[in-house]
Amino acid sequence: MLDKTIVSMGALAAVLFVLAASAAAQTEFSLTPYTKGAASMSKTALTDLRPNSDDPLIEPGKGHPWTAAFQVATTNAVVWLWDRYVENLNYSHISWKSIQYNFQHGFIWCLDSLSTGFFGHPYHGSSYFNAARTNGLTFWESIPYAAGGYLTWGFLFENDQPSYNDLLMTTLGGVFFGETFFRISSQILDDTAQGGNRIWREILAFLINPRRGENRLVRGEAGRVLDENKQLREPIWGTLAVGDKIISRQFDLSNTQSGVSGDLGFFYGDVASPKSSFRSPFSLIFWDSGLRRAQGRTYYDIESFAFIAGKQLETSNGPQHLFGLFQHYEFLKTEVFSTAGTALTGGLVSLFPIGGGMSVKTSVQVGLQFGGSTNPYIHLEARDFNYGWGGIGKVETWLDFAGFGRLDLRFRHSQLFSVDRRIYENNESHDFLTHFLARYDLPVGAGLGLRLEYSAYGRRLNFEYHPSLTFQWSQLGASLVWMF
Repeated sequence: MLDKTIVSMGALAAVLFVLAASAAAQTEFSLTPYTKGAASMSKTALTDLRPNSDDPLIEPGKGHPWTAAFQVATTNAVVWLWDRYVENLNYSHISWKSIQYNFQHGFIWCLDSLSTGFFGHPYHGSSYFNAARTNGLTFWESIPYAAGGYLTWGFLFENDQPSYNDLLMTTLGGVFFGETFFRISSQILDDTAQGGNRIWREILAFLINPRRGENRLVRGEAGRVLDENKQLREPIWGTLAVGDKIISRQFDLSNTQSGVSGDLGFFYGDVASPKSSFRSPFSLIFWDSGLRRAQGRTYYDIESFAFIAGKQLETSNGPQHLFGLFQHYEFLKTEVFSTAGTALTGGLVSLFPIGGGMSVKTSVQVGLQFGGSTNPYIHLEARDFNYGWGGIGKVETWLDFAGFGRLDLRFRHSQLFSVDRRIYENNESHDFLTHFLARYDLPVGAGLGLRLEYSAYGRRLNFEYHPSLTFQWSQLGASLVWMF
């Protein structure tokens, strides 16, 4: 259980991420407004945006693994010192006996809140991951540092036992956040920039990826001007929206309340690469997130996935396909329920040009997820949810009408079966969640547009010892959109 300040830091990072992704889209290497059509973007951006390799600054076997390990260790030590001698938190009162106890009794399912377990720990894990990534290690070489960072923390720096869920989310969530932050900060940085242009890039990259910013300052890279920019570049396009959403606890939008909202969504990378049919991890990222304020409370959601491994299926002047393994990260907090988790799926992402600059992009994915979902019968310290494993399936379509806008259609269904049944005292559940979204963005000029969207969630909780529960939640929104 990391201290609650980690969640606050993560929330700040999410806000900075919005700014960073927007700024990244404005780099001279990556600006390709989607209103020109995804098909035309694929032809131009892919040949211009990759002057080097897919990861030009990383040479396998030539990183600094011991420096990375030292940074992971010092991160844990500094956090523990703060928790112990500033916050004086109970779990930070460790001793040789507590360490021995942790090794003797092993893992449990912990009692953290949903936000700490499924947002705070992934954010902290991203720091472990980027300790390695920004010290010259590859994506795959960096993963053990996320896991090792938590294992040393869980066994040595808390008097609570380490937990299965924290190991999973610090590792898998840390990898997802970490590589996303690494690539977005790469999109911002420009080693050839000077003056004010260089300063704002370094500051913004530091804020979105603090570990990278620290290492650039220590190595003198933050102020060193090069003749060639070797930062990793990919095409990126998306939207930043501000508006109002009407919320209801029914699908028909009865008994509504409204609140101001902000949304960030983007595609990073392309379905097809001209360099190789085998793609690097996170060379394709989809991200959709929202922040909403209503009745004095804040609600938020993140839906995202990234390509991990696989192969693109070659076609000539026609459809393009990327087949393989994908990782997902989701977090949803509403007035009715909350749910979060990560998933690994097999899937196919495709791009179908249909002429006139128009195209259809699709994603079909099925796999296994680990997550948490609120349960009205669970009240264990900060925890009010079940941990569970289950299946997940998604079908998503993005229709790009060139200058006439874009239509998004998404359908998602998942199930969670409770784990750690002994602690629930007959309150374990079988959780079904279905989500549908329809969204249309209409360009009105100067990179701006109007958005209209409808989203609905249906949830059913089946219990062995309680009656089944059903929940409905829907929203209708209108926004002003900046299209980048």
